[in-house]
Amino acid sequence: MTTTSPLALLGGRPVIDAPGPHFAWPPIEDRDIEAVTDQLLSAVSIPDRSGVVAELEDALASFLGVRHVVTTCTGTAALHSMYAAAGVGPGDEVIVPALTFHATATPLFHLGARPVLADVDIRGQLDLDDAARRITPRTKAVVAVHLWGLPENMDALAAFSARHDLMLLEDGSHAHGATWHGQPVGSFGRAAAFSMNGPKPLSAGEGGFVATDDTELYYRVLLHGQYNKRCRREIPADHALSPYAVTGMGLKLRIHPLAAALAHAQLPHLKGYLEGREAVAARMRRALRYVPGVDVPHLPSHAGPAWYALPLGPARRPARRTIPRSRPRRGRHRGRPSRLHPRTRRSPAVPHPRGPPARLR
Repeated sequence: MTTTSPLALLGGRPVIDAPGPHFAWPPIEDRDIEAVTDQLLSAVSIPDRSGVVAELEDALASFLGVRHVVTTCTGTAALHSMYAAAGVGPGDEVIVPALTFHATATPLFHLGARPVLADVDIRGQLDLDDAARRITPRTKAVVAVHLWGLPENMDALAAFSARHDLMLLEDGSHAHGATWHGQPVGSFGRAAAFSMNGPKPLSAGEGGFVATDDTELYYRVLLHGQYNKRCRREIPADHALSPYAVTGMGLKLRIHPLAAALAHAQLPHLKGYLEGREAVAARMRRALRYVPGVDVPHLPSHAGPAWYALPLGPARRPARRTIPRSRPRRGRHRGRPSRLHPRTRRSPAVPHPRGPPARLR
């Protein structure tokens, strides 16, 4: 195939002609099939914190370094329970980034609260200057969204929330295993919500969870979506919420045991999955460095991404040209090549004489 052939999308010959699908996630191996099959033969409903649900929650709490984890049926349900348990209610405002999946904001409507969209910077992270302008007496919390698995600047967000007396919450739906200064995302705020939907780095097929160090908030998460047996067994009898344990808030948001079994089988391999994603992301970033008009993520050394995706943005600086615009006619010397001329030697638009690495030419 020549470089001028039409795209396969427009009728050209495909580069890859093997039948699809060419990629599937999560990777399902014998261990996963065995875990789900064993659970199917053991119990298809777990109404309390026992069996594989307890095992998964304990493993997730240990992985994140938090006290409590409550699994849910979806990441959206986890966000809903987190907001409810954090005391967000009618008339409250919560600052969320304008660039995020809608489920970061939509559960707030069910609580009578108002999501306030704040702008993001060129990296797609929350613009704290814009967020500050949107604070009102009704603002109760700010949400750190680790979009595409790239950790937010948690030093800046923690300082921002403390300075403005706001609760810091996290949406880590894309960011299982991501870190900031070595600390797992999801362990910085008062609580964090995660998704375990099909393509997430840690997948249950469908599922989610709330992570927190706050025991009172933990009880409220239970009351929101884990009513009856689990609430009655875990909320102390002398606690103010105990009388509501049977009905809770009327929602059943429990994870399915088969989903829990899959996630529990996948979790020990998450570190290896992330290493694989890091290798792919590094290769793609190297290859895209010389594409005009495109910029790739630039992360500080203390940020450990989960690479749920590789977000691309417009170039922040002129692209380095690898081919001169024109060449002088034969026999007519026009002085030194512009790339070596003193006035242009340091110009970012002029390539090194050797050009990009050979493998990218």
